[in-house]
Amino acid sequence: MEKALEVKGLVSGYGNKQVLNEVSLYVRKKEIVLLVGHNGAGKTTMLSTIYGLIPQRGGQVLLYGEPVHQLRTEQIVRKGMALTPQGHGIFPRLTVADNLDLASYSVSDKRWIEKRKKEIYEMFPILYERRNQRAGTMSGGQQQMLAIGLSLMSNPKVLLLDEPSIGLAPVIVENLMNSIREIVERFDASVLLVEQNVTQGLRIADRVYAMKLGEIVGEEEAKSVDMEKLWQMF
Repeated sequence: MEKALEVKGLVSGYGNKQVLNEVSLYVRKKEIVLLVGHNGAGKTTMLSTIYGLIPQRGGQVLLYGEPVHQLRTEQIVRKGMALTPQGHGIFPRLTVADNLDLASYSVSDKRWIEKRKKEIYEMFPILYERRNQRAGTMSGGQQQMLAIGLSLMSNPKVLLLDEPSIGLAPVIVENLMNSIREIVERFDASVLLVEQNVTQGLRIADRVYAMKLGEIVGEEEAKSVDMEKLWQMF
């Protein structure tokens, strides 16, 4: 199957510290790939480098075969990639509706914008109910739904999700994971998911990579993962 995202020998870090050591992975079209590892393994650095927030020092990032690793983040967005960062990444003083409008800056078709907003409201009905409410006054789960909605407003082919379940109640996490699978089916998107709740992540993932100290140390089909073996990898 066609590769939506391919990372080849990626190297990056902060200042004099190298964090990623020639990391390689891929995500197929309409696939959810889970990236797991302990804190400090380099998972967030990985997403940030793929998205152009941290300059790469070596290697390549390909979006449907097209190199994007030397582009600015706003250019990467226009090519079809979006990142939902850890900690929501919403505009707390703006209403839900205004958040979604602001997130569609890279799209010029107003009819498409209204259609996508309607689809997001259908997926997350609570956002429609709260559309005139300031985003910062909503619950953590509702803010996370909005954060994912913001990413969808740029019409991504590849969606990067960094710890979407962090701080959320178990029932909210389960519903959120179901929504991620729905996004793949509904919008023909591919997802690279960083998630500490490995059990919930594996429930919706197709494949899983284990990361340790800036390197990929294992790859498995999600349905055949041995949890004990997985934890031993890192």
